[in-house]
Amino acid sequence: MPLNRLRELVRDLMKIGVATCAPDTVVADIARTMLSKDLDAIIVLNPEDGNAIGVVSQFDLLQAYTKEKPDSLKALEVMQESIPQIPPDISIGVAVQMMLDNNIRTYLLMHHSGGVLYPAAYISYKNILIHLAANEDHDLLGLGLDAERRLSLDIFIEKRDAARLSISNKREE
Repeated sequence: MPLNRLRELVRDLMKIGVATCAPDTVVADIARTMLSKDLDAIIVLNPEDGNAIGVVSQFDLLQAYTKEKPDSLKALEVMQESIPQIPPDISIGVAVQMMLDNNIRTYLLMHHSGGVLYPAAYISYKNILIHLAANEDHDLLGLGLDAERRLSLDIFIEKRDAARLSISNKREE
């Protein structure tokens, strides 16, 4: 099927689901997550209320690497407090120009629910490059509002099980 070039808005190319970490996550763990999931940035969430409080980018991790004892640094110590946000209803061209003008590789789409501000989706250089390189709609399957998504319950269970495993591993140490 030929490519539908009507994908013109951020919401058409955004990736649903954003990687997050706690403020006390060590930078080495953040780097591992970024590498394993091919990410440019991770959002730091306040564990008490679930609000997004900052972002750790690859650039922030490189800066941390130059500090004394980088392995002991935590997300709270290296994060940027301002979260680069973009609305979903602007054109991709405007989004790209914003990325270039502000030297930002990833913009986040934030969601407000029940008084909590949390990241819902993102658009990055990679999303734009995938769109540029796409020959067919099939090449864009994982992007936009129409992308197939996992059920929220499945995601919750996965995160819960990972947290339980982490707690169990810490007790064994």
